[in-house]
Amino acid sequence: MNGSGKSAILRALAAFYGEGGLIQAEDWYGSDTSQEIEVALTFGNLTDDEAESFAHYVGPDGQLQIARVWRLDEGRIRDALHGYHLAEPE
Repeated sequence: MNGSGKSAILRALAAFYGEGGLIQAEDWYGSDTSQEIEVALTFGNLTDDEAESFAHYVGPDGQLQIARVWRLDEGRIRDALHGYHLAEPE
């Protein structure tokens, strides 16, 4: 299973959770820093309290999707968290 991307996935998860400031300028594919780096996670099996707390971001399938996005801005790496939600909820 060497070369299958296990380390890359674990590193992306660590970066998502903000452990160690792992994103560096060298992480941009092909050194194209005009693009953003995004790691998105989907959480399912939410408790009632979690579903209520994040109601605006929980989809009709009961899942919560959150993304952390990094961009290079004036030589500094900046990040933001985004929750996905329906543009036109029923």
